[in-house]
Order: sequence, then structure tokens, then C-alpha cells
Amino acid sequence: MSRRSVNVLLVLGIAVLVGGVAYVLSSRQPDHYESIARLYFAKGAPPALQVLGPQFGEPDVKEEIKLATAAFDMNSLDVAIRTAKDYPILKMTPGEVAADVEARPVRDTLIVEVVATTSNGFVAAVLAKDYVTTYYKVKRERDTARALGVKRVLQSRYGSLSSVDQAGPRGQAIQDQIAQLDTLARVGTAGPQLIEEPRPSTIPVSPKPTQSAVFGALFGLAVGAGLVALRSGGRNRSDVDAARQMSARPASHGPPPP
Repeated sequence: MSRRSVNVLLVLGIAVLVGGVAYVLSSRQPDHYESIARLYFAKGAPPALQVLGPQFGEPDVKEEIKLATAAFDMNSLDVAIRTAKDYPILKMTPGEVAADVEARPVRDTLIVEVVATTSNGFVAAVLAKDYVTTYYKVKRERDTARALGVKRVLQSRYGSLSSVDQAGPRGQAIQDQIAQLDTLARVGTAGPQLIEEPRPSTIPVSPKPTQSAVFGALFGLAVGAGLVALRSGGRNRSDVDAARQMSARPASHGPPPP
């Protein structure tokens, strides 16, 4: 058998070995199921809030920045802590909730996906739904707290005015602002719209033994080719060194004199 054939068989053998190991290890991993809730972040305020004025909308920023910020907010540990607390039936710690749920923006859209991944398809759907519900609660509470905080400042400012100023345009403007903040505390600011409910899945997203085996085989091919190249390079260097040693020996001019 030629040296080239031996090298080919060596590379293929390593690829098959690595691919087989990857398949076995992957097939022994527990199944994981995924459930997705999709939220639509519309531009500006929803129609129900537009009648209250521009202050009830959201800042006009680039879509990708808005969605990335929204996803970061939804991935907040505050939401995970509240989910674990409000839904003890999940029997999950805040850390487990945070590890099993991820909010990620969908490129070139105004949609953020909330993805829950667990070892049970039904539990994944329940977790995704409870997480989204908790996010709405946390967001509403944050809006209310901010509005009430500003309201207290305005009430203090109004109380410091004289009775004449309170009855005048300045006092009326503050009263109008306080009324708007009361509305904001009740309804919150513009938020996302749930456009797709999470559903239980019967098809695991992982593991994928066949895919792992393919990647393992490709990795084995690369490793095998590298080893063969090193092996061939070492042999070639040995041949070159031997040739140099032979050429460096003095030429023979026949037998030595008696």
C-alpha cells in the first residue's frame, strides 16, 4: 500500500472516530424543548394613548437600538426574580429562570422573541407565558413609580406657591401636569403587543446527534489532515538531513595504499 493511501486511511479513520464519539456523547444528553412568545414594539404610542399627548409615547430612536434596549430590559434579573416569586408552581429559582429564558430581537423587524428552553415542552410554554406576564407587571410598576415620584415633586412645588400663583396660570399648569401623571400612573407608557402566544412543543431542539456527528467528522478530518501533514513534514526533513550527510562525506579514491 502506498504512503498516500495510508495517509488517506489515517485521516478517514480519525474523522470516523471523532464523529462517532460526538454522536454518542450528543445522544446521551437530555432532550430540551423550546417555546417562543413574540412581542411587537410599535413605533410611537398606541392609539389609546395618542389622545393623551406625545408625553405618553416613547422616544424616537433607531429601531435596532430600541429593540436591543427592550431585549436587555426583558432579560433583567428583576423580571426573573419576580417570575420565580409570583409563580411558585414553576418550582424554579430566579437563577434558573434567568438561565432558561432569553429575550432576543429579530433582525429587520420590530419584534422581540422571548424564548424559554426546558426539558419539558409544556413547562417551556408555561414559563414563557408567565415570564412575559411578569415583564408587563414590572414595566407597569416602574412607570407608576416614576410618575408618582414626579407627581410628588410637582405637588411640593405647587404647595410652595402663593395662593395667587396657585390660582393663576402657573398653578394651573402644574395641576395639569399632576393630572397627566395620575393618568400615566394608571395606564403606563407605550408597551409591546403580544402577537404570538407561546405554545408547547413536542420536538426537541437539542440534542441533535446527527448534526453533532457531522461536525465531529469535519473536525476529525481537519485534525487528521494536520497530523498527516506534520508526519509527512517530519519524514521529509529526515530524508533531507540524510541526503545532506551523504553529500558531506569525502569522496573515495580507491583502496588505501598497502
